[in-house]
Amino acid sequence: MIMSSQISNKQINFTVTGNDFYFLSVVIGNGQTGTTTFKNFNNVQFSPDVLNAPVGNGLSIKGKSSTVVSVVIDVNPDTDNLIVSYYLTNVAKTEDELESLLPVGTSNMTVTTNSTGILLTTLNFV
Repeated sequence: MIMSSQISNKQINFTVTGNDFYFLSVVIGNGQTGTTTFKNFNNVQFSPDVLNAPVGNGLSIKGKSSTVVSVVIDVNPDTDNLIVSYYLTNVAKTEDELESLLPVGTSNMTVTTNSTGILLTTLNFV
């Protein structure tokens, strides 16, 4: 069986304020599996999971952008939809706590059964 890959590009604007400090968490959903890479503005790379990655305070990140790369494999036999959710919080959150929050943005795509999606998402801090 030949597996294929599809690529999605998206931009998401996050509103940031003043001296509030921000953490980024990225969750791959729909029972799919994969890995995510994010590099913050101090050149610290977070991978294969991004949970509470320090982004910076509002004043220092406002007007900047950063790209998050997620490679997601369609392993759920019930759906070919891949979804990645982005959470920007002022305090570190556990995965269980994130489940009760609405993401501030998502990237999604539908792929061929058992294939891979590459989701390139630019986060704009405005």
